Amino acid sequence: MKRLALVLFLLLAVAGGVVLMAGPGAQASPDVMISVNSTADGNSRDSVLTLREAMLLATGGLSIGTLTQGECYQVSGAIYLKAGCVRTPPPGAASADTIAFDPAVFPPDNPATITLNSGLPTLSTGNDTIDGTSAGVIVDGVSKTFDCFDITSANNTIKGLEIYNCMSGVAIHDGAQSNTVGGGSPGEGNVISGNWAGVDIWGSGSNGNVVKGNYIGTDATGTAVLADQAYGVHIKAFAAQNSVGGSSPGERNIISGNSSAGVAMFGGGTNGNTVKGNFIGTDAAGTGALPNGGGVQIAQNPSGGPQNNTIGGTATGEANVIAYNPWGGVIVYGAGTTGNSIRGNSIHSNHDSGGKGIENDSGGNTELAPPTITGFGSVMGTACANCTVDIYSDDEDEGRVYEGSTTANGAGNWTFSGSLDGPNVTATATDSSGNTSEFSAPVAVPEPLDSDGDGFLDAVELYLGTDPLDACPDGPTDDAWPLDVSKNGQISVVADVLNFRGRIGATPGAPNWWQRLDFNADRLISVVGDVLMYRGMIGETCT
Repeated sequence: MKRLALVLFLLLAVAGGVVLMAGPGAQASPDVMISVNSTADGNSRDSVLTLREAMLLATGGLSIGTLTQGECYQVSGAIYLKAGCVRTPPPGAASADTIAFDPAVFPPDNPATITLNSGLPTLSTGNDTIDGTSAGVIVDGVSKTFDCFDITSANNTIKGLEIYNCMSGVAIHDGAQSNTVGGGSPGEGNVISGNWAGVDIWGSGSNGNVVKGNYIGTDATGTAVLADQAYGVHIKAFAAQNSVGGSSPGERNIISGNSSAGVAMFGGGTNGNTVKGNFIGTDAAGTGALPNGGGVQIAQNPSGGPQNNTIGGTATGEANVIAYNPWGGVIVYGAGTTGNSIRGNSIHSNHDSGGKGIENDSGGNTELAPPTITGFGSVMGTACANCTVDIYSDDEDEGRVYEGSTTANGAGNWTFSGSLDGPNVTATATDSSGNTSEFSAPVAVPEPLDSDGDGFLDAVELYLGTDPLDACPDGPTDDAWPLDVSKNGQISVVADVLNFRGRIGATPGAPNWWQRLDFNADRLISVVGDVLMYRGMIGETCT
């Protein structure tokens, strides 16, 4: 019976003039796969499928039934009947369509160019992917007079392409959400360079979009400038909660060589965006200089100021490298531009045109006062009360190496006991509202000297109030040996160790605080950090 049914079906098909043809990319998937096999930019019924036609199919602007037999072959699961091309369900507004590229036409090692006559069809229906990861695809807007890729819907992805000479390489706007430009896996990143702007995100509701793994403003190798004439990534006009980069190496964007800022955020409501894990102003190795005009710019305009955005972070992989940008590393402008956190990054060498590593201008980030570094042993200083203090090493006055963090107490005093690369140390403060200060004035890290050989660095002895040049007391008023609190030249439990009684846990400002007993200069009197220095020393005398 099955064989008879098959024979009858074939006879009917031949009698009806039916041609059966499954698309070459057919697969068991709810998505429709559409293959581009032409570098042309037309929309005409011929034997090949262009990118423009594929995007019209995916968004419902072109009916599958109008395709020629040759075009029909490029849609997975489609068959060509006498009446035309058929697929159930068809590509269009209701389906999640993926547009790929025939590697025979777009060789991965020798990319082919699609030269556009106008902007491509808007991705307006959602859940569509344009995937060049297995091919070599260049999209060239030629004149920079139109946006090449335009997105106004949700959950679309553009990956694996080279996008040049557009007004915006990718424009995401008017409430478009959860779209991805690039990707974190090999080959998913785009090159978006030589445009007026690289990636533009704007408008209320344009939230949750992700830009990751791309080269923006450089060539495909990440070693030479191919500048976007304005901004690399531009977020504005109430676009919120968008992400640039990520914490894994594959998610890192190289945002360099752009004529204005690498990343710019403008206007009121442009809130809660994150910039993490990127190289901004460097080559793909993170070491060579490919400067933008400025690194990251967060600025007020007549609609207000961006707020509560995050640049970097202290968790693994969150730090950006922001370097060599002559206007400055991170610029925060305007009294309405507040709560913008700038932490954990490697920010250096941003000063060729007078820029700073971090600049809070005209009320930006409330112009929170930077910390003051007052001494060493442990690094110590003052800052805003209860603020988080981030410590950096740099060869100038920025923050090339993030060393770690501490917290200022209620009086604004802080101590950091971690190691330092030097040669200079700087610090920033971040308050409870997320405002980060500029870098403090740099202070040279002193050589770790112990001039009198008593086991305590000179800087620590200066902090304790003992003589760094004398290991033994010359009399009952000569405080020379830190462990010899009684100043009698001999260590004992009664005269020395019992001074800690009732003081364990004391910090500056407490009634039982005595700085003289803070042997490790960490502004905390503790058993481990201080009392245990007497281990093996009871009965010892100084000579």
